Amino acid sequence: MTLQLETCLNQLKETAEEILLLNLQEEGAVEKLELLQLQQQVLRDHIASVWTSALPGHLKRTVSGCLELEEQIKVKLESFQVEMNDSLKELKRAGFIRGKYQNTYIQAEGYFLDKHQ
Repeated sequence: MTLQLETCLNQLKETAEEILLLNLQEEGAVEKLELLQLQQQVLRDHIASVWTSALPGHLKRTVSGCLELEEQIKVKLESFQVEMNDSLKELKRAGFIRGKYQNTYIQAEGYFLDKHQ
C-alpha cells in the first residue's frame, strides 16, 4: 500500500511540475491544463482511498513538495486570470471608444407617416 501511495504521490508531483511548465499563452494550453487538472483529481481521489494516518518520512517530504507545487500553480493561475481580465477590459474599452469616434452617417432628412390622418 505504501508503494502504491508513493507512486501516486510521485505522479501527482510530476503532473504539478508539468502544469507549472505549461505556457498558458500558447494555443491549446488551456485544454492541456484541463487534462492535467483532471489527472490530478483522479490521483487525489486514489490517494485519498489508500491514505493511512501514519506516513513514512520520505512520503511526508513528497506530500510537502506537492503542496508547495500546488501553491505555485495557484499563484500562476491567479496571475494568468488577472492578465486575461485586464486584456478583456482593454478590448471592451477599445470597442467603446471606437463606437464613440467612429463616423457613421446619420440621415438628416426623412419622412413621417401617420396612420391617423
